[in-house]
Amino acid sequence: MNILRITAKANPQKEVELKQALKSALEKTSKFKDVKNCCSKNLFEDDVFHIEQEWESSASLESYLKSKEFQYLIGAITVLGELKEQKIIRTTSIEDI
Repeated sequence: MNILRITAKANPQKEVELKQALKSALEKTSKFKDVKNCCSKNLFEDDVFHIEQEWESSASLESYLKSKEFQYLIGAITVLGELKEQKIIRTTSIEDI
């Protein structure tokens, strides 16, 4: 499994617009095969959003990273706020505890 994790901070006056753009971007991402999307707002920091996508295959993730949908997501974040973190986590197994 591959996890794409993005943290974004909205400009205070653009929080609603960023929220709408993230929703739109994640809906567009859902058309890709083998992806699960999750987006949450930070409870401890105002205007901070966490986006996490689980990709079943590296090939699907790499295809997405080259797509216009990904460029739209990153573009919306940079126009309406600030990209704080972007990382890929590659896992070989997941255990329930």
